[in-house]
Amino acid sequence: MARFVALVMFRLSTVPVLPFTYKPYSTVLQQGLTTLKAKVLATLGEELYSAQERSIGLLETAVDKFAEAADKFHKGFNSLRGKEDLGFGAAGGQERQMNDRLMLVERAFLSGPGLPKRPWFKHLIFAPEAENQYEGAMFPGVIDTLMMVGDQGQDLPAEQIAKEIGGPLRLAAEAVNNARKFLIHPLGATDEEAVPGTSD
Repeated sequence: MARFVALVMFRLSTVPVLPFTYKPYSTVLQQGLTTLKAKVLATLGEELYSAQERSIGLLETAVDKFAEAADKFHKGFNSLRGKEDLGFGAAGGQERQMNDRLMLVERAFLSGPGLPKRPWFKHLIFAPEAENQYEGAMFPGVIDTLMMVGDQGQDLPAEQIAKEIGGPLRLAAEAVNNARKFLIHPLGATDEEAVPGTSD
């Protein structure tokens, strides 16, 4: 393991631009969203699932826009005009600007407080499953909450389930949306472009 880490660090230290690409990331996000929607539907049933359509829609929109931004970023950095459209400055500083942007994108997926009941996990998109640490979970905050309400879902009012599930869905949407902004805007996220419903 130490040897592998050393090789990775050596590679990162010798390349002018970090070898990160977010096109596969966007594909995985879309696949994970499809799986998540199926889990929410299977756990809550059609009626309660319908009550979550607005929050799920926010996440769907964020994932779709992230995919568009990842494609634009990937294509844009291969041409001078594309770099200008992405907001990169003089040629001498473009590599540093791109590296900074890539790191900010990944940082946007992190939550300072961490996941509810598992604050040591900070990533809002990928984390081990709560009940099986050998399995990964996408949108772990949503999955953790879904597992908590799943056992007693029939006994809880729809309003309470909406509150429990809606919060993590909006947080995930906000993280994906902020990551998108860092990809296509040199200043990253702005208050004017915040995901509706994520500030309360």
